[in-house]
Amino acid sequence: MHTFSSRSSIFISICILMLGLLQALPAPASANPAAPGATDEAPEVRVIYANDGSSIVDVVPKLVESTVAGERVTMEALEYLGLAGGDARPMTPDLAPGGVGGDRGFDWDLQCELSGAIKDLSMSDAMHGFIAAELGKVYRTVDGSTWIRVLNLGFPYYWYGVHAFDRNTAIIIGFINNTGEGVARWTGDGGATWTDDIVIDPDDWLLAGQFADSEHGIVLESGGVTFYTDNGGSGASDWHEVQADPTGGWFGKGFSFLPDLLYVYVAGINFCRSRDGGQSYFCRSSIDDIFDGAVTFSDTMHGWTGGGTISPNVRGWVHRTTDGCQTWSGRILETPYPVRKLLFFNENLGFAVGGNYSGSVGGIWSTTDGGDNWDLDVNSGVEMCGIDWARVDSDSVDVWCAGSSARGSHGGAGILPGGGSRADGSPQPLQSPRDARLRDPGRRPAYAAVHR
Repeated sequence: MHTFSSRSSIFISICILMLGLLQALPAPASANPAAPGATDEAPEVRVIYANDGSSIVDVVPKLVESTVAGERVTMEALEYLGLAGGDARPMTPDLAPGGVGGDRGFDWDLQCELSGAIKDLSMSDAMHGFIAAELGKVYRTVDGSTWIRVLNLGFPYYWYGVHAFDRNTAIIIGFINNTGEGVARWTGDGGATWTDDIVIDPDDWLLAGQFADSEHGIVLESGGVTFYTDNGGSGASDWHEVQADPTGGWFGKGFSFLPDLLYVYVAGINFCRSRDGGQSYFCRSSIDDIFDGAVTFSDTMHGWTGGGTISPNVRGWVHRTTDGCQTWSGRILETPYPVRKLLFFNENLGFAVGGNYSGSVGGIWSTTDGGDNWDLDVNSGVEMCGIDWARVDSDSVDVWCAGSSARGSHGGAGILPGGGSRADGSPQPLQSPRDARLRDPGRRPAYAAVHR
């Protein structure tokens, strides 16, 4: 266990620890004894979750003494974590939005720290995948855990999306900063060589891309424009421009493209959906009163949107539909940073990830009941903006999540055990999700703070 004794602690050590799964402590009874050094007068004891990510529900007027599993924690360390003074966040699980603070989260392991601002990742199977990053960087894994840089073009290239088809074939999409062109490149040999630039949009940046199968793909541009291909997209002429949002409102980078049916869901200033592989769209106002930014559907009935702001307040949210967009819930999760991506395996099991790059905040949230209750699996301290999964065997899948901040870039992986698959072959990794328990030996316990 790492003991925070100085604000000058090396940041990389803190990040590695923060990428371990945290088990939230239950609310203490009022008769709990004071921490060592407190006065004989019966103090009030609260649990302050070091990485609960919740809204402030009260303010600790004065921290007299704090402990981490019986060891003293300095006030400098608490201030470093944003837990001292007016930013202290005392709470109990039942006060948290959506029931945050339960004990059903998943175990994540930090795999690596990479250079560059990570923007997306894609896994073709449990061993092979690619990561796209700014300044022309692309990383590849051939064992599911070790990432090697296979492309490093530098400025003016910025890769914002990647899709891996198999162990050798992938497409990266992004833009050339000094010309404004939206471009893509292909590899067919695992990243050893890449095609020349394919200029899909000569006038604007490309910010995200997905394929439902080897033929049908979608890429997003910043001004409510999408491009679709129905023949693989190997050349610029294979991509067709569509003004998906007639108002020109921006879309977030996390969108959903259902295979087989070829349904597309994109969200931002407005919420738009397509039932013909992106050739035409129907749009409405955003699901959230402010705007959306991420969207995912596990099937045509069950979907989730997420979003958030970084000014004037840094915050995020998630909404849900269970009737194919006819109605939407209010906010079922509220986070202290924007939700950038969503991934759901079915109507119950899913993840919401996000953060704020410049603010060095972010994390991974999980739910096993469709969003009624959420757990903060990882308080990463970086903006998590890429998430993907791959089946390991008939009864388990692996999930990867990556992100970055102004201080560094990180990639992590977790395993969802048990289960099997549904008849249609979609992932159903847990037959009994509530039976999944924490197993991370590097888990950081919550802070029990005695105050007056």
